[in-house]
Amino acid sequence: MLRRFAPDALLTHFHELRDPVSTEEFFVSPRHKKAQEIWCAAHFSRGYETRVSGVAVHVSDVDEQDDFDFEFEVAGRRLPFQITEVQFPGRRRGDEYRGRTDGPWTDEDLERGSVEGANWICGAIEKKAVRYGKVD
Repeated sequence: MLRRFAPDALLTHFHELRDPVSTEEFFVSPRHKKAQEIWCAAHFSRGYETRVSGVAVHVSDVDEQDDFDFEFEVAGRRLPFQITEVQFPGRRRGDEYRGRTDGPWTDEDLERGSVEGANWICGAIEKKAVRYGKVD
């Protein structure tokens, strides 16, 4: 069931979900995927509200496997949004926490992301389009 939040209230709700767990648990366990999506929705909506206009966000605390991760309510319309994350190829979220004994995962090759990042993003969007239907 979707709940309606103002952007700042959604960020507060995110902290209620996030703060009780360790950083490792938050990034490694799939149980927190929805909270990660809520973080994205909160920050996106706060930016939209600051720069464009007032907005409300409709989100569920559980992953209901809908075609969208959250809905934006703006100008009397509800618009669905799907979140995707793009990492360096071969890297997974939480790698820096996953049982490492040699220190945190690092990859400071920012040039690679600058050069190849647009292609990674296009690839991720194409995967979503295939999964959820063609986009005109």
